[in-house]
Order: sequence, then structure tokens, then C-alpha cells
Amino acid sequence: MPIIEAKALVKGFRRWFQRGPYQPVLRGIDLEVREAEIHAILGLNGAGKTTLLRLILGLQRPDQGVLLVFGVDPSIEIDWKQQIGYLPEQAIFPFPSQSVWDLLYEQAQRKRIKPENRVSEVERVSALCRIESIVDRCCGSGLSYGQQRRVMLAQALLGSPRLLLLDEPFNGLDIPQMAQIVDLFDALRKQGTTIVLSSHLLPMLERLCDRITLLKTGRILGTRSPDAWTSSMASRYWRFRAKEPLSEASRARWGIVERQGWLCIDTAIHSDPQAVLRDILPLGVLSWSCVPTLEEVFLSCHAEDGSEEGGG
Repeated sequence: MPIIEAKALVKGFRRWFQRGPYQPVLRGIDLEVREAEIHAILGLNGAGKTTLLRLILGLQRPDQGVLLVFGVDPSIEIDWKQQIGYLPEQAIFPFPSQSVWDLLYEQAQRKRIKPENRVSEVERVSALCRIESIVDRCCGSGLSYGQQRRVMLAQALLGSPRLLLLDEPFNGLDIPQMAQIVDLFDALRKQGTTIVLSSHLLPMLERLCDRITLLKTGRILGTRSPDAWTSSMASRYWRFRAKEPLSEASRARWGIVERQGWLCIDTAIHSDPQAVLRDILPLGVLSWSCVPTLEEVFLSCHAEDGSEEGGG
């Protein structure tokens, strides 16, 4: 049985105190999340990602369709919620003057962790998220934005939940911290944890995820592995790496641009990119590729419009 299963799921909202028109956000989506996978929900702002996560949490009810989490309706059953951890997009601290340690200890109590295990559990998640040095600080003004995000992640990990729902987990983190979190997520997956996340950091998703669901204006365009997404379309760019840096004159001569560490030949400019490659081989081409990146796939799917309808 899938951990999460949605069929013909519809959700929308009315604005202006219920007097405005109905605004659809999710428009009949079908989704399946398997056990022990890292599954990304990818889309522009307003595509419906956060609304979907809130439905899975049971914070909202769908207008139509069926949604099952651990085989039950999350808006009715409550026992399953002890098996889930949630990281919202924005850090939420009801008592900003409360210390990080007290916050985590209180949340361990709410998650029904046995009294004799609460201290060790707070220490465990603090070590996982590398926040041991800040547990005595206040949650509010005592922390930077990146530290607040790691505290919220530690809170989500309390009790070793079977399912993690993470809304923009890399926000506010520097590159070394992102690498640490990626390693943590990979270790959790190997332990059997299912992770559903939304993020705009496409290189991270391409490296980390088992499958990616592409959401556009509340509709699912598809669910595939990162490799399947990138192999599903032809690349606009031929990429290569050279032994020596190219001069500005050489770049201008062949119209070469740099994207994500690759030197790229735009096929929209050159009808025969192989001929360009032959010309630059003497410069020491180390490797080349014509496989698109996840970013290219994403931009191609959204080429017709630059914004999403609705919200969430």
C-alpha cells in the first residue's frame, strides 16, 4: 500500500469572506508516494504545493476526491499523526523567548515520547541538525533565519516519524549546510523514512530525489525519476568542459554561455553544434553532453506562461 494516495483530488477557496468566485487550486490530481522514497513536488509559486501538503497533514479537507495517508483519511483519523513530521515554509515559534531546548522538549512531550526518553531524543535530533551549540538560545531573536530552519527541522524529526513533509527545507541554508541536510535525508531514506518535499533548488532535487511530480496550475503533468524527466526531451544546449578557460573572444565567436558549470552551445543559434565542437576540440574538450538538466525541463514545461493561477 502506498504511504500517500490521492485520486481525483480537488481543492479550492473562496475569497472576500466567501462572496468572491471559487478559486480552484488543485484540479483533480492523482498522486502516489511510495514507502522509503524521496518524492519532490515541483512547481511555480501558486501551483498548489503547500495546499497539497496541508491536505496530507489533515489541516484542510478536499472538496472532491479521495486522499489516504497510511491508508486512512487524514482529516478524520488522528492517531497516524504521531508518525509524521512537518517542516513549514516559514518558521513558527509561538513563544519567541522560549529556548530551543525547551521548545524541542515540549514538542517531544506532545509527540507522546516517553518521559525517560525525551532528553535523549532532543539530544539526538539536535545532533542530526547540528544545532547543539544553540539549544540555550531564544527561538526568536536569538537565531538567524538558517538556524531557525534547522530548529524547525529538528522539531519535525522528533520521534523518528515514518513520513516527513518538508516545505522548502533548504531555505536559509548555506552550501555546506545544504550538503549536510542532503546527507541526512539520504540516511533517513535508507532507514525507511518516506520524505515528501517541495523546493525550488532544482540541482538538489535532481541529485536527491527518487521521483519528482511536476505540478502546474493545480494539475499534475507527470511523476517520473529525475533521469526520466531529463531524457524525456531534447536539450537545447550541447554542453562541454574544456581543459583551459575559454577567452571572451572565443566565447563570443561561437556564442558560448556558461550554465551550471558547463560551457553551452545554443542549438537555437547553431544549426550544426557538432561542427562547433570540432572547431573547439583543439582547446582541450574534456567531456560533452546533450542531455538536458532538470531546470531546462522545468522551464520548458512552463514556457507558455510565467505565473500560476490560484494560490498555495
